Amino acid sequence: MINKDFAIGTYLWIYDLEEDNTFRRDPEQLKHLKKVIGLRAVWLKLYGQGIFRDTVGVEVSHPDIMAKLYNLEDGSKLVAINKIDRLAGESIRIDCTDLNVKEVIWHSLYEPETPINIDWNMVVQGESRYMELELKDCELALIYLT
Repeated sequence: MINKDFAIGTYLWIYDLEEDNTFRRDPEQLKHLKKVIGLRAVWLKLYGQGIFRDTVGVEVSHPDIMAKLYNLEDGSKLVAINKIDRLAGESIRIDCTDLNVKEVIWHSLYEPETPINIDWNMVVQGESRYMELELKDCELALIYLT
């Protein structure tokens, strides 16, 4: 649920009940939550909230990959990725007809403060342009297209 909430950009409403729903009894989940909050902090600090576009113009190669698109104020795009089973070798395709992509940056859940430039391909079909790339092995990530 935390990963899905991250991808769809919802406010992470976290509370800790004493008896039922507590992170004290699940240190691994608490550690994961802190990583997710760290990645969200990078998202908001560097790119802002953006306008949620859901899956408009986004295609993924496997149904267990959730990819949500955000249009940013400066015309760039941000995609939040939730790979349910950390599928390796899967890919994403993003409609970039309205953006002349120069660079694609990846922020992972594991090292959100250390972005990396990733390789991508531009595919032209008629009047449309699509950016395609292979997804890295990571549970949650951000892809920034500028």
